[in-house]
Amino acid sequence: MRLLAALAGLFTAAPVLAACAQPIDGRGVVPPAHAGRALSGGDLDNILLTPPQLSGVVGAKLGLQADVARPVAGDPAEGPCAGLDTVGMQPFIGDGFSAFRLLLLSDGRATQHDHVVAEAAAVYPDTASAAKAFTAAAAGLPTCDGRNVKTEAAWRFAVNDVGADTVRWNKEQTDLPMLWVCYGQARVRVNVIVQVMSCQGDDGGQGNADAISNRMSASVWELSGG
Repeated sequence: MRLLAALAGLFTAAPVLAACAQPIDGRGVVPPAHAGRALSGGDLDNILLTPPQLSGVVGAKLGLQADVARPVAGDPAEGPCAGLDTVGMQPFIGDGFSAFRLLLLSDGRATQHDHVVAEAAAVYPDTASAAKAFTAAAAGLPTCDGRNVKTEAAWRFAVNDVGADTVRWNKEQTDLPMLWVCYGQARVRVNVIVQVMSCQGDDGGQGNADAISNRMSASVWELSGG
């Protein structure tokens, strides 16, 4: 089974949804006036939140389902929207990174869960190459707003914000009688692109994605000494 199919299958809604976590408010982290050192692959463990930390954000005990060291290949037929299927997609990350890690977690089995969270960080040789990759990925994303795609399930994308250093989007599963929605974010900080996606049966994933992205961003600034 391709990795994308395995990841995508976990992102779909489980047959039964239980009580949902409460949203956690989060706002963008203001970058420091001056960036410090470029980060390396050795910093990835300190950028990504641990399973207990992620569990605390979403309000449910999450277990690790996948730990991946390469970006996930996308479907060329989806064009730029392939970069929004989940975090760590090759169409978003590109080929210029020097180190990468993706963690996928859920609070249940692959066939039954109420919360799914994925986080990824890609380190680039310098700030310019990270910014170039982010800009290239973001350029085509406005065309994905309102687009319906059919992969392992039927989804509708909404692109909520495309800025110079931050992208926010969501995808809602449309072939279900109940709500199942995934909120995603990507930010470029120093020479790192950080990403998160939080899925659950209400809009609480939006606050979760904000909170997790804020913490990853803060870690990048702290590690860079900026």
